[in-house]
Amino acid sequence: MDKAIREFLVKEIRFKKYSLAPLDILLLIGTAIAGACLRESVVSYVPQEVEEAIGLAMINQLKLFSMVFDVFLAVLMLDLVTGITGNKIKGFLAYGVMLLFPVLAASSAMWGMGDEAYVFFALLSISYTLKGKGNMGLCSLGISILLNANGLFLLPVFLGLYLRKEVKAAAFLAPAFGLAANRLIVTKMLPFRLPFIQADALLAESRGEAVLSYHYPNIYQIFGVDKFVTEYSQAAVCFVICLGVMIGVLIALSKKDLTKERVLLLFVLSAMVIPYFAPFMNERSGMIADVAAVLLGFAVLRKFYVPLVQVIISYVAYSAYFRGESVMPMALPAAVSLLLIMDLIREET
Repeated sequence: MDKAIREFLVKEIRFKKYSLAPLDILLLIGTAIAGACLRESVVSYVPQEVEEAIGLAMINQLKLFSMVFDVFLAVLMLDLVTGITGNKIKGFLAYGVMLLFPVLAASSAMWGMGDEAYVFFALLSISYTLKGKGNMGLCSLGISILLNANGLFLLPVFLGLYLRKEVKAAAFLAPAFGLAANRLIVTKMLPFRLPFIQADALLAESRGEAVLSYHYPNIYQIFGVDKFVTEYSQAAVCFVICLGVMIGVLIALSKKDLTKERVLLLFVLSAMVIPYFAPFMNERSGMIADVAAVLLGFAVLRKFYVPLVQVIISYVAYSAYFRGESVMPMALPAAVSLLLIMDLIREET
């Protein structure tokens, strides 16, 4: 009987391109339950600022919406890591990491802003691109940008791919339409009420005096977030646009082959560099970089320190928001983030 049970537990069943044993399925379900328990322990917490800006009813809807997309993100990460590495165990580990990822758990269960949806479509755009479907990647990125303009962080890499004739110009209509629709909905020029698009704008409006960075560890935390806000922000927008174009041109001029690992590294680098110099970033602006860094860590094991450092940097920003003050000068994680960016640039060059 014991032998029969053991054989049943390890006998693999074919699901399309995957072979899963009952033991594997139990592991996936058990990890999902652990992730649910993690979120359940903090889901009752609602930041007062968020409640006042958005309302408790909308927050509860968004928390449920966010946690559903947490699962989608974990499954997509499992598929990506398994496909890139050819190792099912690494895929299971990546799935578990995503469900137990502290920044995702805090975002979905404590903030409840629906960020997981735009991050999912950003990761899906990376997935399509790594599979040689860059045009579909741009379409998915367009949905990400529609849900949150932070999806633009990945656009410089697609510009480089276009200059290398890897994607078509017409595919850029998707992110263009996504950005236009996002701005029209946020500014209420379109008569649509989509909470997961409006929530971030409502929170931003409630913050009062504008500063160059809302606890996000970028360059403004080093030079000061409340000095010459109007002047610096205008110059920064122009600089970031030029920086994005420059990243795309450098990718096009590079003689290196566009391997999956290199394209993934470029996506991670772009997701880190753009918000590092962009003004008005908030505590959650590193989410695409956090998730993409996890994928990089599993795809290129010698780079596993990247997600470890990146998640600590992001969690310092989260902590500063939830505590009302940072446990350390924000210039310190900002400097560490710059060093991490420089390390990835060294790797790329």
